[in-house]
Amino acid sequence: MSANSPAELAPTAPAEPPLVEPTLAAPAEPPLTEPPPVEEPTAGTASTMQPGFLLPKKKKKKKKKKKKKKKKKGVVAATEEDLCSICLESLPRWGYNFPLWSCCGKGMHHACYKQHHASAHRNKCPMCRTPKATTALEAHRRVLEWAELGKGWAMFIVTGNYRTGRGVQKSEKTARVWCKKIAEQGHAVSQCNLGVMHQLGKGGPVSMEKARVWYGRSAKQGFTQAQFNFGVMHYNGQGGPVSMEQARVWYGRAAEQGFTQAQFNFGVMQVKGEGGPVSMEQARVWWGRAAEQGHVKAQYNLALIA
Repeated sequence: MSANSPAELAPTAPAEPPLVEPTLAAPAEPPLTEPPPVEEPTAGTASTMQPGFLLPKKKKKKKKKKKKKKKKKGVVAATEEDLCSICLESLPRWGYNFPLWSCCGKGMHHACYKQHHASAHRNKCPMCRTPKATTALEAHRRVLEWAELGKGWAMFIVTGNYRTGRGVQKSEKTARVWCKKIAEQGHAVSQCNLGVMHQLGKGGPVSMEKARVWYGRSAKQGFTQAQFNFGVMHYNGQGGPVSMEQARVWYGRAAEQGFTQAQFNFGVMQVKGEGGPVSMEQARVWWGRAAEQGHVKAQYNLALIA
């Protein structure tokens, strides 16, 4: 058998690609980019919110009892559209990609924040004039208030705080609780992280079945890390039956987004004809892309079939 034979591609087996953990911190816990203020929002804060925070309609308030109204606040806060407190334009749904003020829960675009930061009032909230938080504990307490009201961006930050011990005692168990809450709101990164927690037993028991479910929900939203992990679980039969077809699909989607290990694994499946037809041409393409990103095994295999 010649040295160029695909049968000799020993390093290609993707059967056990390690679960590349989303480093529950990286995407999942951006620092509280708050041009932040300092007082914990009180129950009355919601009634004085500026445009961009949709409050319950009066008709609904009349129909609901007081106790139920309080419970509903979180639901409204979780689905409302936020507006920049400076230009009043729409902000991204999840608050970790823009500066936030935890006192009144307001956010602003980066460009608007730069303008505000250049002013004499840089250390105060432009809406309520509260000074920014000066300690991690103070910032955590403020954000926790909003998290308890159902604000997704706040839940995301609180999850990271408990996972790393930023401003509060470290607790994987509590982090998992908050991670689940925001994952249920549809936050793709948190869904993937919750899958990792279930797979590795962080903050609770191991459950491959639940890990597979949450990876799937995140993957379907286009989160690359989850697509790769979902592919791994289908390939290895973790948390459910083996499905080479699905493994090939999800490796492919992650590969298209530039995920190096997925590109390598996708190339291997092309060579072996796993989950689909054999295609040396496609293997060469995907190993080539992985090789360009420094993947050593892809570089080796590419040299063999060149």
